[in-house]
Amino acid sequence: MTRYQTIRNGIEQALKLGKRNFIIYPFGENGLLTKEILNKCFGIEENFIVDKRLSKYNLEIKSLEYFSDIDNSQYTVLLTIENPVSYEEVHRSLEQYFSKDCIIELFAGETVRKPLRGDNRILNVGLSPKQS
Repeated sequence: MTRYQTIRNGIEQALKLGKRNFIIYPFGENGLLTKEILNKCFGIEENFIVDKRLSKYNLEIKSLEYFSDIDNSQYTVLLTIENPVSYEEVHRSLEQYFSKDCIIELFAGETVRKPLRGDNRILNVGLSPKQS
């Protein structure tokens, strides 16, 4: 399945579950594609875009800390990360601000997180670790 199909299916399933008030996090390549699909295919404007690094340069993009003082239960986070190396860290950070039922993991079924023996990095099954 392509990333486009994965994202579109994830958004469609979220809508079927009655999810609304979307937040896109993080805003890398998949985040940008998620925004395009959400806006153009479904006619829905996201409530927030969240990205730690980009929030330093663009006032419209928020950091996760922005959500520490507001009621987050009304929002649905579209988690766009598929990088298995940073997935756990990003997910843990997100759970400090949002409950699990407010998080839609768009690539949850696509990424198999399996540590290699003697390696604490998490890699896709079938891929070899990068040689240093």
